[in-house]
Order: sequence, then structure tokens, then C-alpha cells
Amino acid sequence: MSKQLQPPDEKALKFSRERIDRAWQELRKHVLIGPLVQRARLKIVDYQPQVAAMLTTVSSVGEVFANSFSIKTTQEEWTFALAHSLLHLAFGHVKFASKGIVWNIACDCIVNEFLHRMRIGQQPEGLVKLPTGMPNDEDKLFAIWSRNGSPPKGNTTNGTAVDMVSTGPAKANWHDIFARAIRRAAKESLAAAAGEGAEMGPAHQARSWFIKNYPLLGAVAQHLKIVEDAKICERMEIRVAAVNPRRRELILNPGWAMEDAEMRYVVAHASLHAGLMHAARRKDRDSFVWSVACDYCINGWLAKIDLLRRSCIAPKEGLLLSPLYEGKPPEEIYDELIQNPKLTRKLSTFAGEALPDILGMDLPPSVSDRFLLDALLRGYQIHAESGKGPLPHTLLDEIRSLEKPPLPWDVVLARWFDEHVPPVERMRTYGRPSRRQSSTPEIARPRYVWPDEEIAQRSTLGLVIDASGALPASMLTQVLGAISTYAVSRNVQRVRMVYTGGELRDLGPIAADEMLQHRVSLPRSTPLLQPAVQVLDDARDFPGDAPILLITGMPPDRVSTQRTHAWLIPDASRLPYKTDATQIRYAEEVGPEALGVRGQGPAAR
Repeated sequence: MSKQLQPPDEKALKFSRERIDRAWQELRKHVLIGPLVQRARLKIVDYQPQVAAMLTTVSSVGEVFANSFSIKTTQEEWTFALAHSLLHLAFGHVKFASKGIVWNIACDCIVNEFLHRMRIGQQPEGLVKLPTGMPNDEDKLFAIWSRNGSPPKGNTTNGTAVDMVSTGPAKANWHDIFARAIRRAAKESLAAAAGEGAEMGPAHQARSWFIKNYPLLGAVAQHLKIVEDAKICERMEIRVAAVNPRRRELILNPGWAMEDAEMRYVVAHASLHAGLMHAARRKDRDSFVWSVACDYCINGWLAKIDLLRRSCIAPKEGLLLSPLYEGKPPEEIYDELIQNPKLTRKLSTFAGEALPDILGMDLPPSVSDRFLLDALLRGYQIHAESGKGPLPHTLLDEIRSLEKPPLPWDVVLARWFDEHVPPVERMRTYGRPSRRQSSTPEIARPRYVWPDEEIAQRSTLGLVIDASGALPASMLTQVLGAISTYAVSRNVQRVRMVYTGGELRDLGPIAADEMLQHRVSLPRSTPLLQPAVQVLDDARDFPGDAPILLITGMPPDRVSTQRTHAWLIPDASRLPYKTDATQIRYAEEVGPEALGVRGQGPAAR
């Protein structure tokens, strides 16, 4: 029996895998091969292949298999072999892999000759070469060698076996991707020869097109810094593009070759993300699902704008468009998508699968949010005055709703008091003469008196306060202070307070100006608000028409009551169910330091 080959040690295999990875990353930066690397998938085999001389093989779905057991192969040779497999996809060779080894050898001759002329990597020894005097065309070579049965001697990248296999329909148009990369390389070469520099890049040209032709989006795009860095995209796993509104950055993957019309679409898509404050409007929502909801909304708008439909082409990968969400705002689309989060996470944005294409949503608030919105509003004004065409009505609704910022939470709270907590006013009675009655004995003058305590108690409200620890202490202090001030200004004497958390504690009627003195600390747990509401509903000393204000963190349980009630919740939270009750969202005031605005004092200057 023949002795079996001993496998190499783990240290040698590790170095071999590292060489393969470095070669793959080097190809990612190449102007022609890089776009193919972005779409393909490298798989390093960790088992001894049947063909000992195997370097690489490629499948029609874009999977490149590399044999790490070929430990003597250098990094330059791996660069050649990996590029060899990718070019089989680009030249369309894999589609006809069933023709056999003669077709494979003919294709290898063409690919190896191309790589030799482009000086990509170093050709490993033993690979087949294009014979002198033979045509540089795989179809002609296959026809000649099929007739005479004498193809040149040499190996494929899989030894004496075929190095490509058709395993199913291709996931990408490899020929089109490679053609775009060639056109982009040619444009960059011409721009460099003309001395026009980086401003001639496709991304900058797309931005200039919007500034000149479509001010609605050009007003926003002109403030976005275009970042085309392969290392950043690789680190952040950005496949096509992403936008960071709070840093005013549009990140584009330079290895993802796009046509000019596709680049314009991506710029328009990112400009709407930035201008409509999608990063700031996320609040506590899931970042990826929120990004998907915004994508469905934006892509629906871009499909309806006539000028953009004629001038822009949506990239095929990462496009989220469905008639199910037509005419719906992002918040409503999100509520539908979050019902099935597992299915939603299988979707792909322009950033990639299960990755949001809106970055910086976890960063603190920034002046860039409002700055880009103001730019969009200026662009809309120019758009309307210049007659650039109609816009979808839902987009107009979004712009108009953002034009006027929402009222502060304390103003909304004051309006709720005006509507539902009537003030205690003095009563006019003839039972007690006025102090001026003696001056006019013949004319009866009434006296204004305060109502008795029983009548005054009818003007009150109930507070159900979440004491489970879900509410920030600063928020609870400010909210109770505002409620106390509004109650005192309306001459409301007492307020019914019920704390709920790990347990329930009814404090009974509390003087309106002493509410902050009755803070209660309860064991931390999930608050149940319905038992506290039921206590107020059943209380005999609490008027039946008095309203209830629910102050809670998230998520609360479902509340059922016939009383008028309102929710006071943090701005970043949302109720898990729909309700007709008023929702007052507490937004903590953000100082200039948090917004990144520096003072103008001597130290700042």
C-alpha cells in the first residue's frame, strides 16, 4: 500500500490562510478586479482536496474556493489565482463549464494572458499559457482544439481538472460589473490626464448634477462630504453606500462600480435620508428596521418623481421598493415591519444585508440634523418657485410637518390642563354683601368668594407614576415640578397620587405645592399601571369625571378606563399599542455643548 501524505502542521496552514486573505484584500483595491471581489465570496477550504495541485475553483454563484493546503504558494501567486477565478465570472466562462476540459483550457489561456498583460500577481508554474500565433479568443481556441484534439499542455488552477463549475443561476451580472469597472477606470485615467483631479469622479459629478438641475436635493447634497475609502467600507461592511447625517458624510464603496445614473440615485436616496432627519427621528426604534422603513418610503417617492425617474436608475442590489407601503410614512411602515422582525432582517439595504444605510443614529443630537433640514426647506422653496415639477403628496406632507417643529412637552402639558382640568374660580354670591355695598344702598352688590372645600375638590386630577426605575430621576423631577406649577396656577388644591412599581402605593390627595416632597421609592420591577388606574376608578373620594395622567417609562401594560386620560412618556419611547389618548412626549432640553455649539467667549475665541 502507498503511504498517505502527511498533512502540513497548523502553523503552516495558518500562514497559508493569511497569504490568501492578504491577496484577496489586495485585489479588493484593484480598479478592475475590486468590483468583482465586492460581489464574490471567498471560501478557504480547511480539508485536503481530492486534487492535490488545486489552487482555486469558482462556481457560477460567485463562490471562490481556495486551497490553503498549497502552503508553498506565495502571496503574488495567490493574487494571480484568485483574480483568475474572478475573471472566469467576468468573461462569462462559467456559464459554459459543461463543455469540458478543452473549453476550460481555452478559457484559462485567455484569462492568463489578460492577467499577464495587466501585471496582476505572478503566474504560478505549470499553468497553461496561450500558444504563440493562436487567436486571443476562447471560442476560436475551443473550435480548433476540439477538431484536432491537441490542446496545449499545462494545468488549470485545479490541476488537471476543471477549475470552474456551474452550480446555479448567477446572483450578479458579472459581465456588466466588469464592464462598468472598465468604463470607470477609463474615465479616471482621462480625468487624471486632463488634470481635472478627483472632482471628475462619478460621485462628485452626480452631486453637481443635482446642484445644477434639481435644487430640492442639491441643497442637501452640497453639504454632504463624499467619502470613498475602501478600508472604511471594508471595516464597516458597507457594500454600496451609507449616509451619516450627523457627520454630514456620504460613504461610497469605490469597489462597487456604478453607472452615472445609479450614482445619481444613490446620492438622491442619501440626501433624502439626511434632509428628512431620519437619524434623529429613530428614537428607540430598532435601527435596521427603521432604516428599512425609511428606504421603502424614499424609494417609493423617487419612483414617482418624473425627472428623477428619467435621469436615475436604482441599483439592483439593496433596492427596497414595494407597493404594500406606497403612500405611508416611515413610522407607519415601521409598525408593520416590526411585526415580523426575523423576516425583515433578511432584507438588504444599500449598506448590505441586515445593515442600516443610515449611520450615526446612536450619536448624540447634533446641529447637523436641523442644518440639513433647513437646507432641504430652502431647496423646496427654490424647487417650487422654479417649477421643477410636482412632488408626491406624502413627501410634501413630510416636509411641511418638519418645517414647524413640535411644541415643547410642557406647552402640550399646559394645553392638556386647559382642556381637562378646569381652574378653581371665585364664585359670585348675593348671600354676602360686597364691601362696597354701603356706598350704594339701593343697588345690591354681590361678593366674590372661594368655593367650599367639597366643591373645590371636584377640580382635581389623578397621577399614576411609574416608580419602577424606568423613568430618569431628572425627568420625574421636572415633570412633577411642571404639574405642580400648573395645578397651583389653576388654584387646584389637591392632586391624587398613586405610585406603582414592584408594589402599589396610594398616597391619597396631596397638596399641589407639596408634590415634590412626596417622592416614593419602590422595589424595581416591571410596572403594572392598570391596578393603579383601577384604584382611582374605585375610589369614592375621587371625582368620577376627574382625568388621569399616566407618567411612565416603557413598555407599559394596556390600560382600560372610562376616564379621560393622557400619557406622559419619554420622547424616545413609544406605546406598544394604538390609543386615542393624548401622548405627551418628554424631551430633555439639550444645551449648546450637547449640540456641538461652542461658546463665543474669550476662551472660545
